[in-house]
Amino acid sequence: MSKTESSTPPRSEPKLTDLARHVVYPKGIVSTAWPRVVAQCAAMGVKFDEWQHGIGTAALGKSKNGKYAATIGGVVLSIPRQVGKTFLVGMIIIA
Repeated sequence: MSKTESSTPPRSEPKLTDLARHVVYPKGIVSTAWPRVVAQCAAMGVKFDEWQHGIGTAALGKSKNGKYAATIGGVVLSIPRQVGKTFLVGMIIIA
């Protein structure tokens, strides 16, 4: 595992499961590429809300074979308007 990947999620208080009504995590997550996104975005002066850290950690979670755990079907978000979904996805793509 590289320095930019982590087997533990970044700080997350409260946890995503504390905030969301329904969360289904991909099975088999042992690491996540989310810290790489956070580091790159921090270098650009971008910060994320705690719920975005939770989603980023899960969405970019990797299984023990190093592949993304959320494969066919991908990641689905059903969140109210104007909370930062597009920003989150856009920054993942940019970073």
